[in-house]
Amino acid sequence: MDRLQTILDDTLILMDASDPETDDFFSESLPTSAKAARDFRERAASLLQTSMQRLAYWCSAELRRLPLEGADVNMFLREALRRLAAREDLFHSTMAAFAETRAARWPEAFNMALVVGGPPPTYLPRPIELYAHDALRYVSDMLAWIHQAIASERELVTSLFSLLSIPGRSAPRVLDKPSEPENDLALVISAHGIEPKVLEMLIHRVLDRSMAGCCRPLRKRVQQTISAQRDATLILRLYFVLSFYRITIQHTLRESSPLCVTVNEYVRTHAKLTQGFIILPTLLLSMRCNS
Repeated sequence: MDRLQTILDDTLILMDASDPETDDFFSESLPTSAKAARDFRERAASLLQTSMQRLAYWCSAELRRLPLEGADVNMFLREALRRLAAREDLFHSTMAAFAETRAARWPEAFNMALVVGGPPPTYLPRPIELYAHDALRYVSDMLAWIHQAIASERELVTSLFSLLSIPGRSAPRVLDKPSEPENDLALVISAHGIEPKVLEMLIHRVLDRSMAGCCRPLRKRVQQTISAQRDATLILRLYFVLSFYRITIQHTLRESSPLCVTVNEYVRTHAKLTQGFIILPTLLLSMRCNS
């Protein structure tokens, strides 16, 4: 691929040199050389496009084989993604397929943690559903598992994109903006890599899609737990737990990500409930004092 790119660069220089306004001494030989350079360039471009397509197919196959936790990303895969980033269409389609695959596998792992527990033969830690009678621990364990999964997924995605970042620059934390378009991000490719801000936004987008599948089982169980509670103190404790994990998750995901939206929804619901539990007794007490 490097040789093909060198051929493309050299033929471009040769075609630029075949300007019809050059000296008459080269007027007879330049058209022939320009035609040969154009033929070489078309052939090299075709071979490079085929190589990129095969590279994208290989990257997709390798990304599908990566385990959910403890994945060992080899240098060949990182280098392949770095080269593939030069073709935005192939790169975005490859990463979209990767995110879809992870989005289908994480809910399965979450359900296994809820019902089965850890891997055999010990099956430790124990299934989270065993603590469904304890609402506070039940919700805390589910959110803790989600947070650990997000951290593991971010570590993997960051490792995959390690060769894409520009050396010597740190990527700032990118907060979600409502005005940000939903189409694919344009990769700002330079001689050294991708701009840190664009790379961080790309990491956020992959993470948001990968972890989106866990929203449905989490929402279902949290909703059932909340609706079954009648103790004001317990509801207040659940509000504190949800608020804590909302802040923690937002350090990794964007505010518009499905997981953050789900947690924010229950934080707002609990905020209304806790305000009712706090304000109503205060009003009753003040009415008694006035009477």
